[in-house]
Amino acid sequence: MTEPRKLHVFICHSSQDKPTVRELYKRLQSEPWIDAWLDEEKLLPGQDWEFEIEKALDTSDAVIVSLTKGSVSKEGYIQKELRFVLDIALEKPEGTIFILPVRLEECEPPRKLRTYHYADYFPMDRRDWAYERLLASLQLRADALGIKTSASKVSPAQNTEYVVRLLSIEKAGVSVKINAIKVIREFTKLDLAEAKALSETQNATILVTTDKSLAMKAKKQFEEVGAVAEVAKR
Repeated sequence: MTEPRKLHVFICHSSQDKPTVRELYKRLQSEPWIDAWLDEEKLLPGQDWEFEIEKALDTSDAVIVSLTKGSVSKEGYIQKELRFVLDIALEKPEGTIFILPVRLEECEPPRKLRTYHYADYFPMDRRDWAYERLLASLQLRADALGIKTSASKVSPAQNTEYVVRLLSIEKAGVSVKINAIKVIREFTKLDLAEAKALSETQNATILVTTDKSLAMKAKKQFEEVGAVAEVAKR
């Protein structure tokens, strides 16, 4: 049986933004109808990385361009990659959703991208909302290409999402805060600075999963270090 075609999504980014980009890549890969392309995940030893990146861009259905102060001002291959993306976009019919700028922090998008509406993948407690907006755009692109975006049949129990939220630890002791950050990093794979920022957010969303046991495990680990967390269905 032939596998259904997936939407090929390339993630254009600067190396310094890897932690956040890696998290976004994992979320996209969890969608059964998306095949995301991230260099550290797709490139194999011995391959000509520049050739492979350009080949992946050339065959992509959509390109997510991650933007930060550093990537916007950085010289080097990232700028060449962006020019290549813009050249490909010129070959698309008017109105095609192809370039999707995503700001990872407060920054001014490059002049050549200002005609495109962007999503803000920050602050941490707004990431879920931004991801849903991004997914909606990708679904429109998939629909235009005749790619089915409905997930394979699952039972209602499997389709239920569980949200783990860390309640305020503002007044907690230093040891509780330190250990809560460690738990956050374990379940999100964020770097230390991002995990610390998330821990300081009121009722921060730490994890969204269909695995109830994983959600309960996260809640339990927060409680074991003296923090308070809740698990809710959505």
